[in-house]
Amino acid sequence: MANQRQVDPAFRAVLHELGFSNYRQYRDSPRWASIRQRVYEKKGRVCVECRLNPAVEIHHRQYDRETMVGETLRHLDPVCRHCHDILHGDVLWAAAR
Repeated sequence: MANQRQVDPAFRAVLHELGFSNYRQYRDSPRWASIRQRVYEKKGRVCVECRLNPAVEIHHRQYDRETMVGETLRHLDPVCRHCHDILHGDVLWAAAR
């Protein structure tokens, strides 16, 4: 079973400020699609963790307002699914893939 993460009230406030009721809405938005594309353009499409696999996801190292609105990309990294699972502590799920 995946980890249940508590939602930081500051993170929830940023989501609401941006007009989203939850993180899934944010991830499905044109805003996130644009930010994601910019991360790939700037940092490449190879996983920054293992440097072997194609990056297919973007890992948020920080969920501050500047990152969420796309003002900065420094806390966003392109990663493969395996490394992303490990970064989020889903080690058993990563091992099963």
